[in-house]
Amino acid sequence: PELRDTLTRLVNKVAMIVQTEKVMIMLHQPDSGRLTVLPPALGISDELAAEVSVATDEGISGLVFRTREPVVYNDALNDPRTQKHFVSLLHVRNGICVPLVIKRRDEEERLVDERVIGVMHVFNKRFNQDFSTEDVRLVEMLAEQAAAVISNAQLYIQLTEEKQELQEAFEHIAVGVIVVTMEGKVRLIN
Repeated sequence: PELRDTLTRLVNKVAMIVQTEKVMIMLHQPDSGRLTVLPPALGISDELAAEVSVATDEGISGLVFRTREPVVYNDALNDPRTQKHFVSLLHVRNGICVPLVIKRRDEEERLVDERVIGVMHVFNKRFNQDFSTEDVRLVEMLAEQAAAVISNAQLYIQLTEEKQELQEAFEHIAVGVIVVTMEGKVRLIN
């Protein structure tokens, strides 16, 4: 629930800053090789978002995921890179798609690793305007924040699941185990 609340605030902030009607985050699913929508999406219902799934070698989403370069399209219907089914389904006029990149740095703040976990879309610039290079820079900065939030949430969920598994294993050990602190206080017992 905390992740959903945080993402709701984030997509609302993105829409307000860039002046768009719709914002959608898509995450890469390594097992299927597809990009799927991470709810919530602004201006797109959860039911509709659940229908959106794109292979990493298809459309603008796949292009941005593979190349790690943002794409701007100001005429979605006539742009050969767009998937017309999704343009129609989501009522897209124009948009920006940027990669969600997780960057890991060392103690001296040098970049040691970066990986793409998905893409962020903003659709339909308000007042029928076109997207500018300034809009792209803003969306890239906001996507960096989104990637960090998602990465931290994924790490938290993974650690919570591992802790639960260890706790269950500890409780089902056939022998008695007691963990005592140096002060003699019992910390764990099965």
